[in-house]
Amino acid sequence: MMKTDVEVLYKHERKVYGTNFFKNSCSLEERTNTNPLPHITDGFEFDSLSSGKEEDFETNFGNPFCSVSRRNRTLVVEKSEDKVSIKIFITSTARRVGRVYFEKTKNLYFFTYNLKTHDFYDGEIINYHKKRNFRKKLRRNQFWRQPMTRLMEFFGGFFAQPGEKPSKTLAITEYEKVVNIFTSQIPNYDKNFLLTNDEALFKTRCDNLGYKLPDNWALFSKVYPTPTKKLLKKHNFKFIDALQSIYGLNGDKFKKIFHEITEINSRALEFSVDFFGAEFFKQQKIESILKILTHHDSWSFKYLLDNLKKIEFTKQEKTNFWNLFILTSDTTIDFYTLSEHIDFIARLKGFGEQVKLKAKNRNQFIDEHTEFSSLLQMYKKGVVYRHYNDDFVSRVETPIFDNEYYYPVLLTTTEEYNQESTVQSNCVRGYSDKPSSLIISLRKGSKTSNERATIEYNYRMMSGKIYMTNIQCLGRFNNKLPDDWNYVVRKLNERIQLLGSSNVFTLPELITKFKHKEIYQKATFDKNGYPYWDNGLENEEADLLVW
Repeated sequence: MMKTDVEVLYKHERKVYGTNFFKNSCSLEERTNTNPLPHITDGFEFDSLSSGKEEDFETNFGNPFCSVSRRNRTLVVEKSEDKVSIKIFITSTARRVGRVYFEKTKNLYFFTYNLKTHDFYDGEIINYHKKRNFRKKLRRNQFWRQPMTRLMEFFGGFFAQPGEKPSKTLAITEYEKVVNIFTSQIPNYDKNFLLTNDEALFKTRCDNLGYKLPDNWALFSKVYPTPTKKLLKKHNFKFIDALQSIYGLNGDKFKKIFHEITEINSRALEFSVDFFGAEFFKQQKIESILKILTHHDSWSFKYLLDNLKKIEFTKQEKTNFWNLFILTSDTTIDFYTLSEHIDFIARLKGFGEQVKLKAKNRNQFIDEHTEFSSLLQMYKKGVVYRHYNDDFVSRVETPIFDNEYYYPVLLTTTEEYNQESTVQSNCVRGYSDKPSSLIISLRKGSKTSNERATIEYNYRMMSGKIYMTNIQCLGRFNNKLPDDWNYVVRKLNERIQLLGSSNVFTLPELITKFKHKEIYQKATFDKNGYPYWDNGLENEEADLLVW
């Protein structure tokens, strides 16, 4: 087979040397503050000397009292009859102190455009010098991974002024130079400065193959999956028609949507078609479809889908889930809370509970999620009831006025903790049995308002007095509260601190109910003034878990 001539269009090499020196003896002197313990590597004491010079590397190549390393980087742009490539070779040779053998790595990363087929390849071969323990990866036309943008990551360690650390400015300049040399060999390459290198390469390939792209084509350069040549040929090279067929979303409705959208979440689209089905998806209102196509979450659909497939939903339950899923697009319902909700249903069904997804809106979802969370808690940790004396609760929950009333609510049950966690999209449900935490939900406008702050107070005994401290005070999604909450929070802090230092506050009691057992506990202080429950709940609980 005749070897094709290769023309090297660009080449750059950089070698980095490292030599560390170690002592050939160890001192037996006693270590003190003025004579501290030395730095030891592999049993050898570091000599506080290191060098980046080539001559030191070569001189001490076999010196057992030195560790040595050499890292070579080579970047080339080369062209043959049918392709142009950017290749990056990174090799290293290193020996640790006291060792006689060297460890070697040889890696190749490549970016190639085939001038005949107009396919773009990128990939890597790791440890290509080995016959067995090597790894290789080849990707074709995966522009959604933005390979030309990722190429820039290799340039940081390649370019430096003599005797200086790698230069970011020089790296960017050389990156642009390399890309220009590479793309200048590609026929009809679009050098539009408004496009990224990945977008320009995607557009050039499509033009060279005669694809008929929509005006918003740049959007689809980042979409996976993308139509294949075979599929495009079947659809007369019309990109949108081929894309529609991938998802089974044929028809004028989705053709219009795909031509007009300005952003798309392909993972949300793929998830929706996979779970709900193409026919169900096509029947929905355009407004709802657009909310899904612009969904904010990008990565978590697989976990959700895996849980959904564990559950046999009725037609009505699937419709209910669709309504809730739409609400996650603008965070009316937190996406991860909805995903947790489905996980709860799957696990409860595994315990034999005949639960159904009945919620259709946010308020119903909050109630249902609280119910499922409490039910699951019965199988895991039990349902918790914290008891504070009535006078303390009454004084804590007295409303505070600042243009309107704010209502402090002291959380005392697992259900209340779960409900607060659902509304606020936080992890406060895990604090229900924490002895030192006192959780207050401060609600604006009414006791049932969803506009609220979740506040954690910790208490401790010091010098015979109980001190209450505001540990954290956050809004929904653990966001910082607006400034207009400052006055009310300050007044509540003063109230809690006063009640803690008086005789009104008494240590809480805890009742934990399992399926077949209840455990009673009372908080008390340890010798350092920190509260703890007065008997071993963990030991008793371990025998009750169903897992």
